[in-house]
Amino acid sequence: MTLAVSDTPSPEPALHVARCSKSFQGPGQEKVRAVDDVSFTVPAGQIVALLGSNGAGKSTLLSMVAGGTLPDEGRIHVSGADLTELPSWKRVGHLRLVRQNPEYSVFPALTIEENFALAAASTRRRPKMRRAELREEATKLLEPFGLNLESRLSALAGSLSGGQRQAVAVAIAMLAGTGLLLLDEHVAALDPRSARLVSDQTEQGLRATGASALMVTHDMTHALERSDRILMMHRGQLVLDISGPDKDDLDAPALIRRFETETGGRVSDRELLS
Repeated sequence: MTLAVSDTPSPEPALHVARCSKSFQGPGQEKVRAVDDVSFTVPAGQIVALLGSNGAGKSTLLSMVAGGTLPDEGRIHVSGADLTELPSWKRVGHLRLVRQNPEYSVFPALTIEENFALAAASTRRRPKMRRAELREEATKLLEPFGLNLESRLSALAGSLSGGQRQAVAVAIAMLAGTGLLLLDEHVAALDPRSARLVSDQTEQGLRATGASALMVTHDMTHALERSDRILMMHRGQLVLDISGPDKDDLDAPALIRRFETETGGRVSDRELLS
């Protein structure tokens, strides 16, 4: 099924995806519709978790928002700007992507400070920050992680652990002040302690700045705890949109049952949904 959503963007939402579709060539030369006529709006300040079984289309959808993949049909607006035709590097001033692999989240050959400076230069909010101001901002954003990174601004990012790199990446995303963060399984590759730390500070930073987030995850508990709203995909379509008291009353098994009821069958890849 396709959820009924207006094609007209509301005034300045953080994200509006309007009837977007994407197809790829399958192994037998057949067309595979990875995303099928998907529409939804993320209001400013909302944290949205995007769930679905393996191959449901969530990674393709996130890539379309990030600009790594352009939609075959539909439009994508971020804070009122139509980004549909823009490649990823031209979207940096509008949104930030924190990837799953910590090695890709920062530039390893640059120092922590240089990574912050590069992000500041590409943002529309404060592209010409003085060094003292930049260091002050970096310190303020890194201190809550409790990893002492604020005293290591001259260290190469490549010398940091995975958890430390993700902490820097999240802090940089907050510095950019873009209003929309895309979180692509950003704690999935971390050890449990680091994952909890980065997850905690990501949510706190989003709440403090009023930024919005679209968060792809396979962890239902994480999604239920950290998001305001859950979108679930199946075979390229949105099949569930849950928020408010309806979401608050759910646990992971109940969410799986809702998914199975909506799709008319059992979850075929349960380990990827739990």
